[in-house]
Amino acid sequence: FGLAISQAIYPALSLQAAREDRPRLMDLVSQSLEVLLLFLVPATAGLMVLSRETVAFLFERGSFTPTATRTTAEALFFYALGLVAAGLADVVAKAFYAQKDTRTPVRISVIGLLLNIVFNLVLIRPLAHKGLALATSLSSVFTCLVLTELLRRKLGGLGGKELFRNFAKIGVATGTMCVALFPLRRWAEVWWGYLGLVAVGVVIYGICVFLLRPRCIQIIWKLVWREAHLRLRMK
Repeated sequence: FGLAISQAIYPALSLQAAREDRPRLMDLVSQSLEVLLLFLVPATAGLMVLSRETVAFLFERGSFTPTATRTTAEALFFYALGLVAAGLADVVAKAFYAQKDTRTPVRISVIGLLLNIVFNLVLIRPLAHKGLALATSLSSVFTCLVLTELLRRKLGGLGGKELFRNFAKIGVATGTMCVALFPLRRWAEVWWGYLGLVAVGVVIYGICVFLLRPRCIQIIWKLVWREAHLRLRMK
């Protein structure tokens, strides 16, 4: 999903960079990050809360035993910690590319790769396979944070206050969803219960987001309305 968003906005980022319109470029990056957060934050929380149930639903059959489910779910839990960072890093890297700066993302990615190796060596002994997953997530978070800070300095800001305010709304909606789902996890022991629980989570999150109205909802609504209007005119 992060790759799809980053590729979709890359032409617009390149256009604003060519025009040297930094305020517009900054606004595009900020809005894109917020749209990603709208989807990745609840996805991360959902995978962490329902890690065992998700693995069981997808894989637990035949030779894939409950023990394999538990082990895989442990890895999934720690991998999910880096999901948001990995998605955001794609957009931030594209913002550098749009400004014809390919060196900075590559350098930071190399440092992140080296950190990943170090984290692997440090964490594999106490946490085993969970340590490898956690190492990947930690290196992703490092890469994302450093790239975002460097981009903020390069552009003179990223609309941090507005971004944080809307991120807080997304966090509240996600937290409400998790609180509602956690005591209902036993429903997910059968496939129809799992699908029903996911649907309940989506509905709860959607209602909370609708009530809190982060900026990204308005952005998406405007895009959908404009696309529908264009299609109607074409007909």
